[in-house]
Amino acid sequence: MDIASKIQLQKDMLKRIDQQISLLNQKSAILLAALGLIVGFLLNYSPGDNAPLVIYIIEILAFLNATLTAIILLSIVYPFLKSGGPIESKASVIYFGRIAEREAHEYVVSVQELDDIGLLSDLSAQIHGLSKSLMHRFRLSRIAIILLGLLFVEITALFVTEVIYG
Repeated sequence: MDIASKIQLQKDMLKRIDQQISLLNQKSAILLAALGLIVGFLLNYSPGDNAPLVIYIIEILAFLNATLTAIILLSIVYPFLKSGGPIESKASVIYFGRIAEREAHEYVVSVQELDDIGLLSDLSAQIHGLSKSLMHRFRLSRIAIILLGLLFVEITALFVTEVIYG
């Protein structure tokens, strides 16, 4: 495979990773909205005066769960702020953090001096770093979905307990 084909392949991979990041951010936003509805319900939920202690314990656990889930979901949508891969120097002409750290004329010079091998190396390093970060965020997403499922169980337990003791 020639260098131009490798660069095009890396650019296509970068686009796919960017799409996955965008989809994950959208899913996380939807989950945050659902979590907002659940927290709104919990804030408006008022157990009766003679409510047993178990209702208050379930409600506290639900709030703790919702807080942890919100923290995880917010960490998923927080932007990538680290350059990845073996190129951790200020050499990257792709990663926005490295670009912003330089003066405009320094960046222009580095782009002008860039050859195909340097571009391929930079693209590869960025793809590797973004892929690692994306996998971490997918793991966090799975944990957040499990916690949301647990939150629905806790709310169901609140209703059942309310019916039993209500």
